[in-house]
Formats: sequence, structure tokens, C-alpha cells
Amino acid sequence: MRVAALAAAFLALAGPLAAAEGGKPGPFTHALKAGEVAEDCVTMKSGQSRDFDWTSDTAVDFNVHWHDADKVYYPVKIDGRWKARGRLIADRDQTYCWMWGAPKEKAATVMGTFQPIRSP
Repeated sequence: MRVAALAAAFLALAGPLAAAEGGKPGPFTHALKAGEVAEDCVTMKSGQSRDFDWTSDTAVDFNVHWHDADKVYYPVKIDGRWKARGRLIADRDQTYCWMWGAPKEKAATVMGTFQPIRSP
């Protein structure tokens, strides 16, 4: 009985963490090795918005970007930040990617939340 209760409690805690994978709403954690990057991508329509909020245990490079053939566009790009909070409003139908990069010499853990996409 105790094992079943513990398993249920673990699943209740693990559920929200898994929900944010791939840019879905909810909390997320990225454990980055030195020099490694992580990204969460989501497709948005023009005018839709998405709030984000994250912190890191070391300064990381952060951007929100999208691709058009061989070009990359950065509506948000900030380097060496410990945290960021903001709202991205899509200016076109596109897949947008939130990306974090750990410094070459140090690992980083980034934790935060994504809110559901909101229509205009």
C-alpha cells in the first residue's frame, strides 16, 4: 500500500515537469553540460503570445529564434543572463524556439515555466 501511495505521489509531481517538454505549458528544467544548449520549440500563429520566466544557477546565453531556410531570426537575444521573464508576441505564423546555452567552461541548470499560448 505504501509503495502504491509513493508511486502515485511521484507521478503527481513528475506529471507537470514532463508536460513542459517540447515547449508545452508548465514548468521545465534543463541540466546543461558545459558548452551544451537546450531548446524548447512551439508553433504559434501571428498575434499569439506566450509568457516565459526562467532562472539559472550560472549565467547563460539565451535567445528566442525562428528559421527561414538557411537564415535564423532572433526576436530575443541576450547573453550572460541569470534570469529572464517576458512575453513573445508572434509577428508571423512560425515555429519559435527558446534556447539556452551553457558557458564552455561550466555546466548550468535552467528552471522556469511557460504559460499557455494566448490568442489575440
